[in-house]
Amino acid sequence: MDKKTKYYKYQMNTLALNILAIIVFILLDILVSYTFNWHFEDINEFHFLLIILWFIIHELLHYVGFLTDKNVSPKNLLLGMRIEVGILYCMCKKPICKKSILVALIFPLFFIGILTMAIAYIIKSSPLMLLSMINISGAVGDIIMSIQMIKMPKNIKYVDGDDSTGYYILSEKDVSSIKLPFVKLNDSGLYEPDKILSKDTKKVIITKKSYIFLAVYLIIFILLMFL
Repeated sequence: MDKKTKYYKYQMNTLALNILAIIVFILLDILVSYTFNWHFEDINEFHFLLIILWFIIHELLHYVGFLTDKNVSPKNLLLGMRIEVGILYCMCKKPICKKSILVALIFPLFFIGILTMAIAYIIKSSPLMLLSMINISGAVGDIIMSIQMIKMPKNIKYVDGDDSTGYYILSEKDVSSIKLPFVKLNDSGLYEPDKILSKDTKKVIITKKSYIFLAVYLIIFILLMFL
């Protein structure tokens, strides 16, 4: 990139986004239940286990979305889990264009959110409808980032840093005035690849607290199955 390129480091407010996701889920529940006269039936303990799998599929679709960029390979991608702050994530450690990040952001929202909701309505599947609603509400961060990317200049580059809740925009134009709720501009300066791009070669990161959460979740699921 040009020597005049600057970096803009953004940080997402995960607590606020989790609260927003709950609000969106409640609104979707009202919409589906009353507008379409839908009542959730046949939901059991097994379907709650699927929720974790659904979130994993969400991140894998981000992964596939990143790979639609011919310049991105699996070695540039990192999957991770930080359940203690309410996030699973897929990060791209290589600068990509505006179109590529938009594709990566929209993939899960479309395929296991909007599309599966339409399928659930057609086949009258309560579990699939519930999973679709959870995915759509859980994608509020993706939606906000997509809006931000759309407002950005055409020639920007996007790259994730080492923080799973932060990312960089690389641009020759000043983009500091492009602001959205729940996203804070933390830092900016001249772009130097050695200072921005991660040298971490790990492919999957799961925090210790996430392992504990998953173990407790599994124990509760087993108990419910036999009670």
